[in-house]
Amino acid sequence: MQLKTDSSTDTPQPLRFLRLMVNVAQEFATQELGDRLYGFLGLIDGLDFVPDYKTTVKENFTRFAATIARQYGSVDFLSLWSANLDDMLKDTPKELLGLPSWVPSFSAIPLAAPFRLAVGAIRSVTTRTRWNTAAGRRHIYDMAFDAAHTGRLQVRGQIIDHIDTISSARIARFWDTDEEYLTSIVTQIKSDLSGFEDWTQVELINFLNTVSYNGEAPRESAEQILGLAPGGFPDEYKHLHKHAEALAISLNMGRGRRFMRTEKGRAGLAPFIGSVARGGNEEGSVIVILHGCIVPIVLRKVDESEQMEDNEWKVVGDCYVEGIMFGEAVNWEEGAARTFVLV
Repeated sequence: MQLKTDSSTDTPQPLRFLRLMVNVAQEFATQELGDRLYGFLGLIDGLDFVPDYKTTVKENFTRFAATIARQYGSVDFLSLWSANLDDMLKDTPKELLGLPSWVPSFSAIPLAAPFRLAVGAIRSVTTRTRWNTAAGRRHIYDMAFDAAHTGRLQVRGQIIDHIDTISSARIARFWDTDEEYLTSIVTQIKSDLSGFEDWTQVELINFLNTVSYNGEAPRESAEQILGLAPGGFPDEYKHLHKHAEALAISLNMGRGRRFMRTEKGRAGLAPFIGSVARGGNEEGSVIVILHGCIVPIVLRKVDESEQMEDNEWKVVGDCYVEGIMFGEAVNWEEGAARTFVLV
């Protein structure tokens, strides 16, 4: 196996380690489930975590995530959520079923559908991740209970929006696409969501291409990717079908996600599984910014009857929301942040 190391050496820990874990998950096979994590611990120097082989894989994975939160002030691992997906897959080992929603299992299939935003998504090897949704604020590990033993993680942040509507458009083809297929996606999005009336294939690919570059400026425009404008790729690369590759990369950002419009009118991409649109008097899924996480997270309240400060939440997944990815929505004092208990 050839490890795909992070080309961005200035990527801080633990994000660098999490990016590596996503890449090796696609290639690393082992009979020992714990080795999905334990086999790579040497690549994150100084972490105060040692596997306890007398306890279960579930307990060790939970303790690892809690250690990351405590030692690094980071909860970027929430972007690698997998519990709700693992529980749906028939081949998931029983030892990995029932993980807390905030604990990654580092399983290959969930981590590729959808690609995860905090670790660079489909361009995790080639581009830096510039998202900074929490405006640099760090997680403070200050809890009255032990996250590793209770399966509960206390985080701080704010609800900044709710999902209002979700499009039924599904992107399931990436390479064998044509104009008719792209038009059908755009037509469905325009039918489902307000504010997309002027969208064409260009706007669709521009949106997905922007997301795929992780906050960096795209190197080619949507018009160039679609072959509607010259440039973008040198003539000597034409035989490599670079246009088709760039188009496939853009479309892959829609894998496992749905286009959405939030209650505040923002456009975005929500997790395909678990995201709920507003219905009647019921609010849609909560979109939060959490201190220590560079991307927004969609949460689901466990018990709607509980008071806001006392209730528990489950992680639905990370999301992309226009206008908040660089900290624009962080307008509260750190001490005024709300508490969420993730289970």
